[in-house]
Amino acid sequence: MQQDFPDYFQNPHLNPSPFFLEGGSIGVLLIHGYTASPVEVNFIGKYLNNRGFTISGPLLPGHGTSIEDLHDCKFEDWTAFIEKAYHDLDEKCESVVVGGISLGGLLTLHLGAKYDDIDGLITYAPALQFRNKFALLAPYLKYLTKTLTWRKTNLSASIVDDRWCGYGIDSIPALSQFLQLQERVQQRLNDISQPILIFQGMLDQSVDPSGAQKIYDSVRSEDKNLIWLNQSGHIVTLDIEWQTVAMKTADFVERVSP
Repeated sequence: MQQDFPDYFQNPHLNPSPFFLEGGSIGVLLIHGYTASPVEVNFIGKYLNNRGFTISGPLLPGHGTSIEDLHDCKFEDWTAFIEKAYHDLDEKCESVVVGGISLGGLLTLHLGAKYDDIDGLITYAPALQFRNKFALLAPYLKYLTKTLTWRKTNLSASIVDDRWCGYGIDSIPALSQFLQLQERVQQRLNDISQPILIFQGMLDQSVDPSGAQKIYDSVRSEDKNLIWLNQSGHIVTLDIEWQTVAMKTADFVERVSP
């Protein structure tokens, strides 16, 4: 039975469900971003699977249903869920690399700081710092309203808008949890020592690109690389340079996996 999505849900026909693509003994866990869905990492996942990797694209708690579900989420719900997703993939594969975009990038860093047996980390436009400083008011705004429409609900001409699937509005309580996760992850960047690949779009209007540089400077990893994408915005996994991102991701996974 097909689910009836609310009006603010963008492109539900793209199917926000989690996906799992069977491949070889090297597994890649791909984590989508805030208010989004696994569609955000679907292009990369299919490309990697064609290169022979097993791919897991889970759906984070509070996502892919309705904004009310996201209101009730704590950041611990996201971290606990993604830890289980990592362990499930690790049981199936001999080697695991973790990658995530935006909020998924933060969760990738969380996993890297906690589990040093992960073979490699990839962050796509990691949301370590927001560009819009108004977001910092979320802990106070949550007492006044639960939702805020500061992104376009009508799709624009951007190619990403036609490829992206998720909520077209923000949950203020969940955004407040997002801020707490940012703080926790920043405190543990120095605990990360695995090989790490960081992608950041120069045209990003959602996160402060300087956060990518801060990650690069703060982790202890000897094998680290920060790639700036001159033509991409925030969703680098769907934007005009996504194929470059996919190829460099696959090369990294092959190189760091035993």
